[in-house]
Amino acid sequence: MASLNTIFIMVQPNFVVRGIESVKNNNKLKELLKLEKERNKMLGQKISKLESSIKSIEKEKVENIIKSLNATDWVNKGNNTDDNELKIENYSIAIKLDSLCIFRLKPATQSG
Repeated sequence: MASLNTIFIMVQPNFVVRGIESVKNNNKLKELLKLEKERNKMLGQKISKLESSIKSIEKEKVENIIKSLNATDWVNKGNNTDDNELKIENYSIAIKLDSLCIFRLKPATQSG
């Protein structure tokens, strides 16, 4: 016959309780970690959207500034010429470049 080996295990209740609580806490921590990962993903998406909108706003501002500067250059060309037809042409180009900008046109000088 085979001999049976008997193993005696002494269990301390406090040790078992702490082990069970540790497992429960780990499950809670896993759930919290999962929630935080989902939250971080959502916040990352929001940040990406905000960055995209900021880039488009900045691009629009730069384009408007360039148009405004170009328009200002054409207004200055109009101001610096004595040819009335050329003035009208230069001012018209400026208005086309930036119709929102209000230009201060110098009155035409009268000779005589």
